[in-house]
Amino acid sequence: MKLIKCALPLIIFTLLFMPLGTEAVEEKGRVVIVEVNSEIKAGTAQFIKRTLDEAEKQGVSLYLINLNTPGGLLKSTEEITRALLDSGVKTAVFVD
Repeated sequence: MKLIKCALPLIIFTLLFMPLGTEAVEEKGRVVIVEVNSEIKAGTAQFIKRTLDEAEKQGVSLYLINLNTPGGLLKSTEEITRALLDSGVKTAVFVD
């Protein structure tokens, strides 16, 4: 019990002054959210590439894809993957 009483102030002090993911909090900018609610096809790949190019031109901070798909064409998926990897924009995909 004595150890807990001695350690508690140290734990509280550490938690109060510990850095908290400040990069995410301080970064400001636009986020583009793209919804994909269908199979991955050639049209889907073109849509992603077009909106990703536009996001890059606008200088957005994050390009987020909300992905709700049963699957689709491998070639189109590879095109999307390559476009995301080659882009200068930070990207994230939320699989719904």
